[in-house]
Amino acid sequence: MNSIRWEILSLDEQAEVLSAGLADLWKVHPFREGNTRTTVTFICQFAESKGLPLDRELFEKNATYLRSALVAATAIFHDGDFRKTEYLVRIVKDSLERGAIMEETV
Repeated sequence: MNSIRWEILSLDEQAEVLSAGLADLWKVHPFREGNTRTTVTFICQFAESKGLPLDRELFEKNATYLRSALVAATAIFHDGDFRKTEYLVRIVKDSLERGAIMEETV
């Protein structure tokens, strides 16, 4: 993700790539508790370091939705691939849009 030229990606592409990275990190489950908070904090810091401000409050206020979206985005089982990434992409895109608006008003 560090080698991606984020500035040339469209908003939709940024949301898709960030969502994929977030889901990949989250599914590793390195902690017994706090996986969602930890991976969201990391992805927000990473995105902001690349000039992509995110509205973190959107994730905080919609934590249950976000966790469900992460579960849906990583639903690969022995009997098939049932991933549905659109929910995660939607909240990440919304966060990017809101983050950009917040950045403009500062």
